[in-house]
Amino acid sequence: MYVSVSSIVSLANNAQYDGFPISELNVKEYRKQIGYVSKETKLYPGTLEFNIALGADGEVTQDDLEEACAKANILNFIEGLSKYVLYAS
Repeated sequence: MYVSVSSIVSLANNAQYDGFPISELNVKEYRKQIGYVSKETKLYPGTLEFNIALGADGEVTQDDLEEACAKANILNFIEGLSKYVLYAS
């Protein structure tokens, strides 16, 4: 069953999140704080950099990519891939 936030607010006028009434939340800012990690891995056509940068606001630098990979504990794996890549000339 799916329930929209608007229906919850209309049913419970005094509902709160972190001590603040839901009706006073800045939805746009609140959504920036929410993440979703699927159990299914999905890679979109393109480079690893493209896939890692999906959903980022604005330009993503090489340092940003490396930081994200380090936080996800995949930086060493990705750096190790370079020895398997064949470059066409």
